[in-house]
Amino acid sequence: MISKLSAPQERNSDSQWNWIHGACRRFFNATGWRLVFVPADPAKSIATKEIEAEKIESSDTVPFWKADVHDGQQLLGRMQFDMSLDSQVGRTFLAVCELAEMLASLFGKLASATETAQSREQDVSTLVDVGLSVSRENDVHDALNYLLSALLKLTRFRATEFFLLNASTSKLTLRGKQQQEEYVYTNHAREFVAIPPDLSALAGETVIIQRSQSPELAQWLPDDVSVGVCVAVKSDSEPLGTLWAYDRRNHVVTDREVHILESIAAQIATLLERIVLLKESHMQHRLQRDLQVASSSQGSLLHEQLPDQEGFDAKLICNSAFELGGDFCELLPLTPKQTLLVLGDASGDGVSAAMVMSAVRGAIRSIVLNSQFLEKPHQTASLMEQINKVLHDITPSHQFMSILIGVIDTEQKTFSYTNAGHPLPLLMQNGELAEMNSHGMLLGVMDDTEYEHSVVNLNSNDLMVLYTDGISEAMSSHRQMFRSDGVLNAMRQANGGSAHDVLETIWERLEKHRGPDDKPDDRTLLVLKFD
Repeated sequence: MISKLSAPQERNSDSQWNWIHGACRRFFNATGWRLVFVPADPAKSIATKEIEAEKIESSDTVPFWKADVHDGQQLLGRMQFDMSLDSQVGRTFLAVCELAEMLASLFGKLASATETAQSREQDVSTLVDVGLSVSRENDVHDALNYLLSALLKLTRFRATEFFLLNASTSKLTLRGKQQQEEYVYTNHAREFVAIPPDLSALAGETVIIQRSQSPELAQWLPDDVSVGVCVAVKSDSEPLGTLWAYDRRNHVVTDREVHILESIAAQIATLLERIVLLKESHMQHRLQRDLQVASSSQGSLLHEQLPDQEGFDAKLICNSAFELGGDFCELLPLTPKQTLLVLGDASGDGVSAAMVMSAVRGAIRSIVLNSQFLEKPHQTASLMEQINKVLHDITPSHQFMSILIGVIDTEQKTFSYTNAGHPLPLLMQNGELAEMNSHGMLLGVMDDTEYEHSVVNLNSNDLMVLYTDGISEAMSSHRQMFRSDGVLNAMRQANGGSAHDVLETIWERLEKHRGPDDKPDDRTLLVLKFD
């Protein structure tokens, strides 16, 4: 909780009166003329005791010259010469009086400067205390009320209001007020179309309205208010609202009061920015948590142990550039001898790509589990056309996907597949690269796209590598892509090795190829080694 704001402390004037009294003593010692300073309120000064003692010592003296001492705001006291009743005024009298007049004026200016310095010191100290208290306050409403109360404590104003800017509706709405007297507030909202004086404040002006001098603007003041001042509440980048201060008395607004108003406005802006940052921080933490959960779920699907199937060995790496990605790879056993292979790459990256990927993945599983597909699993073109229509119907035109769907049949030693705009797989047979085909445009571009399928025969020790464009488009420091040639060269280097050996070789050469300017991308690499 915010501590209660204390009232300004009364300044100790004893030291001020003492040095003036001491200066009078030196004047007497130097000139022989008794110069005395009498405070306007002797009860406040311990120097009064010394003055009274002097009067007792010189009871036969009378003041014959007086001069008031002012600090610019109030009477501090008076300077006077005392002389004995039987003394004569010498010809130095006029010179000494002139000197005393100058001394009295100097005392007044010094007192005014001291008063100003002490006032500013106390204002700064109070504003710092206010800032520290507000920075520790968690309740926004209490913190705002504390700042508004501080404004009234530090100035002569009797009421204050804070209006929050709603840029979307071009309106200022009353969000906080404090008052020492009862006022009738009529303008709880200020529409920009009515051109309130707040607009001038938001433009950088300090608006001062005197009801007697500007009756046309009096509608913006509470009833019975004589003077109102408005300053902008703004951050470094944008206006946030306006701060008003009111008084029934028609007093002259001082620079000090304007500076305090601006200081409180700056602290309100800091408070509002802190609220926004806290809200953004909470939102970021929540989104980060959600992304981590989603990433964990996606990761468990992409990096899970591939199912053991008779007739081939499979190894996979699937890395996302961000928490979520658009690449996915699945091997789904259909029968003990047949396995569905799906490798896809959704356009874009992050959450949007992951949403497309999840939609396609769900559609594939739904269709594949249908008994009609299981009766004719080699018809991958029909499956691709169904998936294409689903994706086209549920996603906007700028979201699409490259994908390869195939069926590995270890009994018939075949690989039936349909390729929709995906990088061509690399099939190494007896040390030679076998030809693979592409069968149509990307998935999701047109709803009536027709696809074909191809079938390749498989032999023992055949090596097949499938990948997404994050592998082939990896950029070196010389601005050269890894391409399919980089994958092929790594396959030849690891020729004769296991699926794991080939995977490691390709990935190591990829990492060595990548330069410092290579952009983050989802990267998936699948290696199949047939028995």
